[in-house]
Parts: sequence; C-alpha cells; structure tokens
Amino acid sequence: MPNQYPPALHQMVSALVAGELPMAVRRRSFFVNDVPSEFYVSVDTHILASVIRELLHTIVSHTANSCIRISANSYGPIILMQVKDSNSFNYHGIYEDLQPVQQIAGRVGGYVSITSKREDMTTITFSFPNQPAA
Repeated sequence: MPNQYPPALHQMVSALVAGELPMAVRRRSFFVNDVPSEFYVSVDTHILASVIRELLHTIVSHTANSCIRISANSYGPIILMQVKDSNSFNYHGIYEDLQPVQQIAGRVGGYVSITSKREDMTTITFSFPNQPAA
C-alpha cells in the first residue's frame, strides 16, 4: 500500500546523511540535522533527494575536522535549506562541483547558491518551492 502522506524532510536528510557518514568519519567530520521534523515536502522526492545527496557529498568531500550543519526554514511556499560547513578547505572546488547540481535543482524549480563568509566557513543554500510541479 503506497504511503499517502508526504515525506518528512528531516527524515529524508537523516537517511541521506547516513550514506555520507563513512566519508565524514574518515575526514573526522560530523553532521547535525537541524531540519524541523514538521517540514513535509510536496515536490518530486527523487529529484529532491538527488540534490540533497549531492550537496552533502560535495561538502563532505571538501572538508576535514568539521561540523556540517543542515537546517531549513519555510517562507510561505518556499523552503530554504542550508548546509553549513565550519572548516572548508576548498571553496572553489565546492563551487565547481555544485555546477551540475544546479540543473537538477532547476527541475523542481529550485536554486543552489554558495557563500563563504569567512575563509573556513562555507554555506550552501538550496531553495525550492514546496509544491508539486504543474
């Protein structure tokens, strides 16, 4: 019997973090999932999971000895996810690796951006409308 409820974003992030955990441990990094448990998603979950997986994989590939914090906020029909890394060592590598992800994010009306507030802090932001594609 198919699940009739939309998936919780927190649970999706937890499952995707589990897949990146072995690499994070090798790099002496850890994840914190601060996505509220009450956020449910209405967009294509396969595309959404693909984008989030790539964001996590990219950030963990370019960091060491770091706390990687995933959070989300809702602004009306828009969800803004942030992946913050406290000890990036290759901002330009992260930027380059995320270019192909932008096309995938666009398939759900989303957008990926990256900022570096300090030399060692990187924030990847993924915003997307939380509604099914028309």
